Amino acid sequence: MAGTVTVSATLVDSAFGIAHVDATQSIARAGDAYLAQVQIIGSNSVREQLATNSDITTVGWAFFKNLDDTDTISLATADTAVYFAKLAPTERFAIHLGQATVWAISDGTNSPELQYTILEV
Repeated sequence: MAGTVTVSATLVDSAFGIAHVDATQSIARAGDAYLAQVQIIGSNSVREQLATNSDITTVGWAFFKNLDDTDTISLATADTAVYFAKLAPTERFAIHLGQATVWAISDGTNSPELQYTILEV
């Protein structure tokens, strides 16, 4: 089932008067595969690969949300220390991914949960 993905972003910094509030974009989506789940990320700085869906042939937009209220979760596209995102507790964001393989690591001693959705384009 093809459809449209709508991504909205707002960035406002009141101290410096920076405001990006017109950042809404709609993207046509021809693919019909997706993955939506919550995964427990191990504690003690051990990287772990996120579960993926082999039906997703061309990765598109993804949404990530740190469900923990204490620990930070960092995300990378390889099993390395180079991260493309760092999610503070309860933080979330959307990004157009270039590949389906994503690694996550927690900076704390808890085992935080990461909610994520990956869409095929």
